[in-house]
Amino acid sequence: MSPTSTSICSEALGSGFLSFETRSAPLLFPTVVATMDFGAFTSLDLALRDALLPLVDLIPVQAWFVLSALGSTVVLAVLALTASASFRARRDRLSSDLIYVLLIGMYALTEGLKFLLGRPRPILDGAASTLNDPLRLVNWDPSSGSLPSGHALQSFAVYGYLLIVLRLGAPARVAAISLIGLIGLSRVAVGAHWPTDVLAGWFSGALFLAALLSLRALLRRIGV
Repeated sequence: MSPTSTSICSEALGSGFLSFETRSAPLLFPTVVATMDFGAFTSLDLALRDALLPLVDLIPVQAWFVLSALGSTVVLAVLALTASASFRARRDRLSSDLIYVLLIGMYALTEGLKFLLGRPRPILDGAASTLNDPLRLVNWDPSSGSLPSGHALQSFAVYGYLLIVLRLGAPARVAAISLIGLIGLSRVAVGAHWPTDVLAGWFSGALFLAALLSLRALLRRIGV
């Protein structure tokens, strides 16, 4: 085969590969995600849930409701926007403006991961996952994903941001870290999430918070 023919064949093969890749790429990742099997985590989740039950029983049901509410998107948004106004009053415009990045980013990350991973909510004692499930302590849309826990991710991001930016002392740090932990545990206690959903939420929230704080440090360095 002549060099010219070889070149033409190579270009044709390359073009064909790129064409196939372009057509297939949008379908590949959703297909992989849709076929993910979370069964491997089930035994771990059941073991963790059983281990947590004695601790869960020590706290009244009403307290778990309150703790869960403290990690809700609405409560966190009100807290964060109040803090934003406080930062602006103190002429810390950067910390104030980043609150909006925090709120939009953590919500987009939560919903994006839930959509892509598509893990079902836990089924308690064989009960069907429905809004009227009498075995559940809280109600939610059963079509919403379980992984990661939005309460765990977002509470880590918001309380963590305020804890670090405000440079709170040791007692406040212990209180904030304990609250983040209890909010995550509350999601298991009320049957809304698997334990690994909460762990994934904390991990995702920590990564997001680290990225946001790195952005804040960079913007301060360049004088924004």
